[in-house]
Amino acid sequence: MSSSLFRVSISRRQFLRQAGFWGVALGSGMLAAPGRSLARGAEPVRTVVAAGRRVSLTYDDLWSEYYTLRIARLYHKRGIRIALFPAGRAITNNLQRPHADHENLYPRLRDMGHEIGCHLYTHRNHRRFSLQQLIDEEMEPALGAMRQALGANFTPIGLRPPYGIITDAIRELSELYSIPLIMWGVDSEDALCTVNTDCDSACSAPAADVHADDDDTVAQEDQSAPCTQRECVQICLNHILSQLDQHLRPGSVVLNHAVRNAYWAVAPLLRLLSRRNLQPVALSELLAVSG
Repeated sequence: MSSSLFRVSISRRQFLRQAGFWGVALGSGMLAAPGRSLARGAEPVRTVVAAGRRVSLTYDDLWSEYYTLRIARLYHKRGIRIALFPAGRAITNNLQRPHADHENLYPRLRDMGHEIGCHLYTHRNHRRFSLQQLIDEEMEPALGAMRQALGANFTPIGLRPPYGIITDAIRELSELYSIPLIMWGVDSEDALCTVNTDCDSACSAPAADVHADDDDTVAQEDQSAPCTQRECVQICLNHILSQLDQHLRPGSVVLNHAVRNAYWAVAPLLRLLSRRNLQPVALSELLAVSG
């Protein structure tokens, strides 16, 4: 497929913010009242009120095999099951040209007990796609990659459209394949925390030591640089944890991404959940409660 499909005139950060707003607006009814054009198909799941103190942690995209596996292992060590929503192309990349020590990544993730959902195939902005386009260019290729990696009978735990964009066609797609639409009740914004913007503008005094796990520490970079890696990580962690602390609610589906910042945030996130008396559970458990 031509790389020109992925060229945009604005930065990824700007696009994520804009797309995120419109996705939330569409999904929440800000732009369409219930019962109007967006009423087709099942309603997306964001928060399950009947879930008690349980929440579900989810991770999108999975472009980085390295951070995907490390994040999955951190949760597996703690007996926690997360939901992973890979873009289908990320699965194809792993099947065709995996990085060393990351072969058969998806069966390994499944064997850890983690659940895998569908994030369509190319991660394009699909706002103007017809239902048939979604089927031919996104859903069928994504399912094909999933079933090549995980077996012919594999069914994803849910469907999460890229950028959170919900259209009539996406709702119809969910209904056609009988796969629930899984959105999120809180966004950690880990994908919006970037070195160039956050660190250059916010670096000050050296940050306290940051640990992803007992066996890992943040490597120091050149101290003469405008911002060391340790400081950048701390700034992003502060932003992520502030987002979660403000918006987490019992029953929330939590949106993260398989990126470096999210990896360093795993242990602090779990400490936050413990302080708030919130229990991370598998997405399937939350969906069972929601019916």
